[in-house]
Amino acid sequence: MSAERARYNPEDAEPLANIENKEIEYLEEPIFIILEKLRESIENGDYGTIIGDDASGRIPALIIGKFLNSYNAKHGLGKVETLFLAGSGSKPKREVAHFIKGDDIKSYLETRDLEKDVLIVTDTISSGNSLKPLTLALKRMGKKYDIASVGNQVMNENSIGEYLGTKPIYGELVLEKRSCRDDQSTCRDT
Repeated sequence: MSAERARYNPEDAEPLANIENKEIEYLEEPIFIILEKLRESIENGDYGTIIGDDASGRIPALIIGKFLNSYNAKHGLGKVETLFLAGSGSKPKREVAHFIKGDDIKSYLETRDLEKDVLIVTDTISSGNSLKPLTLALKRMGKKYDIASVGNQVMNENSIGEYLGTKPIYGELVLEKRSCRDDQSTCRDT
């Protein structure tokens, strides 16, 4: 598909090209890639909730949520709720921690309207440990979910998919290489 098609028709939703904050402008292309990969689910109105990783997934989740709500309003598909949950990190004895935290997350999510599918949004996935409690909770609730990461695909993608219960969708973020001196005051793109 062409790069223009990945951006959707501006009449369909608020264009993402209007991102003016230079601090988050680098997310534009990865988010377009994610939206293109999720095109069928978006057009079917499959998602009712976006859950962003509360630290690094907050901004990408807000941008994707804004797009989905604009698209859904234009097509009569209903509002998408955006929630934020803190990841658990990768601590020792993580299976026990995931179980306890997964139950807490499940209790919280049971208070929300999760009739449609859930889209989990994060910036990167390394081991999958920070998302595991959330995916466990959603599995226990019998909810269908997808995972989107603006970062690059990881080397152990198949095992991450098995571990989290679904193969993540990657936005293939490319950060510019920077050359900096020790004092960080003379950084420049290379």
